Amino acid sequence: PVVALSCLRFLSAGGALDIGFAILLPACAAVLFMDARRMTNRLDEDSRLRFEVEDLARELEVARDEALRKRFEAETANASKTAFLANMSHELRTPLNAILGFSEIIAKECFGPVGSPRYADYALDIHSSGTHLLSLINDLLDIAKIEAGRMEIQPRPLEARRTFEAALKIASARARERKQQLVIDVDESAPMLFADERALKQILINLVSNAVKFTPEGGRISVSGSRARCGGFQLVVEDNGPGIPRDKLHAIFKPFSQVDNRYDRQGEGTGLGLALVKGLVELHGGRTWLESEQGHGCRAYVVFPAGSPTLKSAGHGASAAA
Repeated sequence: PVVALSCLRFLSAGGALDIGFAILLPACAAVLFMDARRMTNRLDEDSRLRFEVEDLARELEVARDEALRKRFEAETANASKTAFLANMSHELRTPLNAILGFSEIIAKECFGPVGSPRYADYALDIHSSGTHLLSLINDLLDIAKIEAGRMEIQPRPLEARRTFEAALKIASARARERKQQLVIDVDESAPMLFADERALKQILINLVSNAVKFTPEGGRISVSGSRARCGGFQLVVEDNGPGIPRDKLHAIFKPFSQVDNRYDRQGEGTGLGLALVKGLVELHGGRTWLESEQGHGCRAYVVFPAGSPTLKSAGHGASAAA
C-alpha cells in the first residue's frame, strides 16, 4: 500500500522525474522485498542448523558418557576376572601340588611296595593328569593377565641356541617317545635375541609341543633362528605333519580355538597354547603367524623386534635335540 500510494503521488505530479521515480519505485521495492525474504530464510536455516548442531552435540555427549560407562564396566569386569582367576589359581594349586607330590611318592614306592603294579600305574596316571591340569590353570591365568594388561616382562639379551635347548628339554623327551627328530638351528647372521626368558620358554614349549602332537611318528620338527627383514630375530617352528586348512588359519590364535584334525585325533588340547603365544609375542612388540596347507606341514613364525644396537649376535650353530 505504501509503495502504491507513493507511485500515484509521483504520477499525479506529472514531471518527468516524478514519472521515473514512479516506475523505479516498485522495482526497488520488489528487490528489497526479495532480499528481506532471502535474509529471513537464511536466518531460519541458520537457526535450524544451530538446533541440529545442538542436538548432535547432546547425542555425542550421551554417546561419550555411554562409551565411558561401558569402558569402565569392561575394565571392572577384566579386573574381577583376573582377581577371580588369581584366587582360583591359588586355591586349585594348593591341593594339586599335594596330589602331584603324593601320587609321585606312590608311583616311586618311596615307603615300600604298594602291592599290585596297577596301583603304581594308576598313580602315574594321576600325576600325569594333575600336571596337565596345573599347566591349564597356569595358561588361563597368564592369558587373563595379558588381557587385563597386568602381565609384565623383562626383556634381556639371550643366547638363542642355548635358550632353545634349555626350553625344549621337555618337548624333546616327548619327541623321542614318538621317534621324531627335533632339530635346532640358529643362523650365523641372526641378531641377538632380545626377550623375556620365561616368556620365550613358554612360547617355544607351546609351539614345539603343538608340532609334536600333530606330527606323525618318525616325523621331523625344526626350530630355527635367523635375521628378520625388520632387523629383529625371527623364530620358525616347522613340522611335516598333516597341516592346517587355509580357512582355519584366521582363528587359530583365538583362545579355545581348535582345528578338527581328521589325521590325528590324539592331538587334541585345550586351545590355549597358541593364544598364549600370540599374547606373549605382542607383549614384546613382535608378531606371530602361521603358514600351512593341508597335507604339507605347518610353519609357525615369531618375529621379535631388534634390541639394543650395541648387542652382538646370538649363539650360532645347529644341533639335534632329539
